[in-house]
Amino acid sequence: MPVHKRTLLVVDDERPILDSLASLFRRSFEVVTAQSGQAGLELLRSRPVHIILSDQRMPDMTGDEFLSQARELAPDSVRILFTGYADIEAVTRAVNRGKIYGYIAKPWQAPDLETLVHQAAQHFELAEANRRLTTALQDSNQLLERKVAERTRELEELEDYRDSLLRSVGWGMLVVDLGGTVKSFNPAAESMLGFAAGNVESRRYTEVPGLAPFIEELARSLLSGNPGEYQETELATAGGSPRYLGYVVNPLVVRTGERKGAIVSFSDITEKRHMELQLNQSEKLSTIGQLAGGVAHEINNPLGVILGFTQILLKHGDMTEANTRRLQNVERQALRCKDIVSSLLKFARRSKMQVQPLSVNHVIEETLALMGRQLEMENVRLERDLAAGLPDIGGDENELEQVFFNLVVNARHALVSSAPERLDNLVLRIQSKRAGAWVEVRVSDTGTGIPAPLHEKIFDPFFTTKEPGQGTGLGLSVSRGILRRHGGDLLLESTGPGGTVFLVRLPVPDRPISPIYVEPAPIAVAPKGLRILVVDDEDDIREICADYLGEQNEVKAVASGLAALEELKVRPYGLVLLDVMMPELDGIATLERARQMGVRCPVVIMTGKTDERILAAESRLDVLEILEKPFSISELERVLERVSRAK
Repeated sequence: MPVHKRTLLVVDDERPILDSLASLFRRSFEVVTAQSGQAGLELLRSRPVHIILSDQRMPDMTGDEFLSQARELAPDSVRILFTGYADIEAVTRAVNRGKIYGYIAKPWQAPDLETLVHQAAQHFELAEANRRLTTALQDSNQLLERKVAERTRELEELEDYRDSLLRSVGWGMLVVDLGGTVKSFNPAAESMLGFAAGNVESRRYTEVPGLAPFIEELARSLLSGNPGEYQETELATAGGSPRYLGYVVNPLVVRTGERKGAIVSFSDITEKRHMELQLNQSEKLSTIGQLAGGVAHEINNPLGVILGFTQILLKHGDMTEANTRRLQNVERQALRCKDIVSSLLKFARRSKMQVQPLSVNHVIEETLALMGRQLEMENVRLERDLAAGLPDIGGDENELEQVFFNLVVNARHALVSSAPERLDNLVLRIQSKRAGAWVEVRVSDTGTGIPAPLHEKIFDPFFTTKEPGQGTGLGLSVSRGILRRHGGDLLLESTGPGGTVFLVRLPVPDRPISPIYVEPAPIAVAPKGLRILVVDDEDDIREICADYLGEQNEVKAVASGLAALEELKVRPYGLVLLDVMMPELDGIATLERARQMGVRCPVVIMTGKTDERILAAESRLDVLEILEKPFSISELERVLERVSRAK
């Protein structure tokens, strides 16, 4: 790549946008700006410009008109249009008349625009390299014709020059003559495509399987002689990981105008593709987190009703011993469901590392609680060998649960995808022990093992042996990253026909890690005779709260935030229990209005999912407590005790 900066011309009639784009790109480009199409054309007449970025809507001329004229003044420039979503016709004109490289719709995001402009710069460099190489070959051919007497010697010099030139460039170069025979195949091409020049040169390009992605464009170029457009393609490699190439096919023309063949120039854009995939994956994970929160709300409300009425019956019901035992079973299973939903939400949330003293065995058990039922349904026998008395390690429980979750999921996949004759021997084993300054956990399976050629690749991001849609290839890479942030590591200890063993290593701290200290609250008695307002759009949740709290307090229950505000206008309350997710006016907005009205009584927020908005409101709106659904009767009692202490 040249060491000097390429010139980027930005044309827009709004000065703030020009200044913003100049600031965004000045580190990578020499940026010049114009506030009108005419001013932009004057700049193009006075100096070389390599990349042009133009707005569509300008007073003196439209962006597509400007780019059409700019193409005549700077035909080698790479042109980009940014426009509104409705300007499809303008984009079409810009493509047909201005031969634009691309366009981006407003409102654009800075990372998207940066990616497009840097891709345009790469396109310019590649096209310029093709022009330089074509010119060099044209000059060489003319020199060869003028010196017929020295033909043999000069031909050797020309071949040496060409080979040196092809070897020196970082792009892959493939030269094909008019008959379709491969004439040159440089070392960069060998590296990217994975086969030697000797297996390609002197063969027709249609007979070389590895050149399949270029066949259509080569045929077009050899037939028409027209320059090609930049394209991208995916290649399968011997190692199993896909490789992505960006390429251009152009005619090979000598100075006399005679066409000699076609030249393919290509570069490896795999890393760029991986970055795009990582961004897409991040967006998917964000969507999953939102979905999990919504599902939690829908599950937690009916679960809270089951748990609440069960506990009320257990506390006050006059039942036989058998019915009491049955209700206790209902309560226990409801609490188990509550723990499962809570564990699911832990995976949906993202937060900074919260280092606490942790029992590795406890983290493993929490993870297995999520997967145990699925393993049982798939006939996978789970074997635990967790050493007693292991020292606590310092770590983030959510992140370490993610590590063990990924390892268990991978082991399960290895087992259930085994050959049918192995289905009676599906064993997933987890062992923990202390090994000097480390706590070690081995996760093993009796699957078919990992092939030896893949051992070095399994920790690479996006590498996966699963079928499309069955995995992202991020699990092991992310898990190793988490463990290394904890000072540990993830290793493939052994693999073979008898299965695979992964080793997790976590350091034992030199000295005990202090947990976050929470001062114990003084013992308080739940107040009586309190006026309480319950706000929830779920009828059964309101009924549970009213049933229990109404035994010794005056309770009013309403179904919406608007009804709550009307109630708070006419009488004072000693406590408000306020749901967050409600139609028309949600809980946070209701509390904001109530505080503006001068309501200062304690408020407890009820929610199936605690997100950043709720946490921010906790201090801003003086929330007494966040009560996560489904809550138990004992948690309601604790809330009343806090109200008593707050008086």
